[in-house]
Amino acid sequence: MEEPIFYGTESAYAFQYRDLVPEKYWADDDWMFKTKGFTSGQAMTMAKTMCTLMDEKGTRLFAESRTSQAERETWMHAFEFSLEEVAARSGIALDVTEAFFHAFLHTGDNAAFKELLDFNEVAARPLLPTDRGTVLLFSHYGIYEALYESPFF
Repeated sequence: MEEPIFYGTESAYAFQYRDLVPEKYWADDDWMFKTKGFTSGQAMTMAKTMCTLMDEKGTRLFAESRTSQAERETWMHAFEFSLEEVAARSGIALDVTEAFFHAFLHTGDNAAFKELLDFNEVAARPLLPTDRGTVLLFSHYGIYEALYESPFF
């Protein structure tokens, strides 16, 4: 077993990544907007929106499952987001939301990730595409860490 399994911890809490994104990137916002299509503040707002929606959807599905015995397949919807949904809820323009989705969308096959210490593409691009034109995001931590570590890449 490799040492990181036993001694490696997450480098920060999700809320620390979230709150430090604007401080880390405010001086780069002009470049980020020209190159990526969004600012650090807009990125944080969209990520927070997705996390809030995930919590709301999960809470609603849990409550519904207690009364209607919802099928397990319906739980995936708590982690699925459309451009329109995130743009409307965040108040950020659709084209900016689309740029954010594009920047953090996993489009590869992650073939380089074979062992524990290998780079995991999904850590840098945690939005997983679906065949319905939506994306899946499974954890708050994933999007906040990617925002903090990956915008330039």
